[in-house]
Amino acid sequence: MLPGSSWDANSYRERGHDVAVRPRGPELPDFLVRFQPDLMAAEPLPLAELQGLAQDGDRLLREGERKAAFLLLWSALEGSLRLLGRRAQLPLENLPSSALIRELYSAGEISRDQFETLMRLLPVRNHLAHGPHRRPDEITVEPLQGLVRALLEEARSAQPDSTLRKEL
Repeated sequence: MLPGSSWDANSYRERGHDVAVRPRGPELPDFLVRFQPDLMAAEPLPLAELQGLAQDGDRLLREGERKAAFLLLWSALEGSLRLLGRRAQLPLENLPSSALIRELYSAGEISRDQFETLMRLLPVRNHLAHGPHRRPDEITVEPLQGLVRALLEEARSAQPDSTLRKEL
């Protein structure tokens, strides 16, 4: 139990949170890298919210908003990947996207084709999220869209009431 708190890691886990005890290095989000927290807990995100992100991404793509569509679809994708990791009981709580993808592939949770597609799309995601920005016609959204649909369908059929952490 943390000093001055009635909550411990198990209390958070019992309430459906993802918990990292004494997280270090790649487990930490950027804003915490200079700190050494004893405990980090994240609220769950329902599968329905991931599906909503994907639908919003689909709508933006139809409207010609390729950059926004890509980022929303990536958010749904990463949430789906974290859901796969959680289902497989893998310790992936705070890994960055690239490490998350590699770990899921190594554990057999995503196929080689999915892995290769994700690794081709990751630099696009990084450019859109961090700059420099690409022209809309340079952004390939459709492979991401198909992958998001497949992973969400897998998550829906495997665990209809699944939740995952919200961190993108």
